Amino acid sequence: MPHKDFTPQEELTADILTEYGIRFIQQWSVPSTNYTVDFYIPELHMVLECDGVIGHLRKADAKRTEVILQKATDEVKQVARVDAMTKSKLKEQVWQVLTVSDQDSQSENHK
Repeated sequence: MPHKDFTPQEELTADILTEYGIRFIQQWSVPSTNYTVDFYIPELHMVLECDGVIGHLRKADAKRTEVILQKATDEVKQVARVDAMTKSKLKEQVWQVLTVSDQDSQSENHK
């Protein structure tokens, strides 16, 4: 049953991550900050944010991302965003974000 505080886009994204077998924490409170993010994927050290139809303010988002990456250095290595509103488009965006992150983590492991 959908959580009353989650947007339809967040619910679809949660379904997609589950379909892909990705473990995640929804509405995660970022340590050492006052921020809560839509999704945290611990194995990838990734925050995944859903930007809805209206989206967010770019400057505010950039600042928020900067703070998260600076303050939660042990937990978060990447902040990614998806903005699609349909399941098929979201699935494409999520897959793209996950595969790029996986390639990045593999190249980090080979250094």
